[in-house]
Amino acid sequence: MTEPEMTSEVVDLIHTLCGLCQKRNQLMYKQLKINEREFDFFMHVSEFNGLSIKEIAALIDVSQSNVSRLVDKLVARGLIERIHQDTDHRIATVSYSIRGKTKYDYAFENKCIGNEAIKSILEESNYQQFKDLLQEIVENYEI
Repeated sequence: MTEPEMTSEVVDLIHTLCGLCQKRNQLMYKQLKINEREFDFFMHVSEFNGLSIKEIAALIDVSQSNVSRLVDKLVARGLIERIHQDTDHRIATVSYSIRGKTKYDYAFENKCIGNEAIKSILEESNYQQFKDLLQEIVENYEI
């Protein structure tokens, strides 16, 4: 097999794996009734715990109004809640609602199922080698 054929096979497999991950994510978006942007934000709410909308906006480099609209959508779906400070009602932080935490755990578990599928077919030594090779591909990938 020639080098270009080997490269093509590897790239095809990587694209197939990416497609499977996207399909899994699409199912989660549908189940949660949110879009990709809302899902990404939802999956990171735990990192924003205790931060105000203004602080979150600065952290993810998105306008404060866009973050506020995103929070409003997720609050309306019952996935997160705004917690207003006692001292200043204008300032609010976000956290998972009880329903949202359950949905987050489900989504995280499904993400981990994919991860476990990879680890289950690789022995410990092969896993590290595979991870290192993927890391090298990512670092040297040119767009």
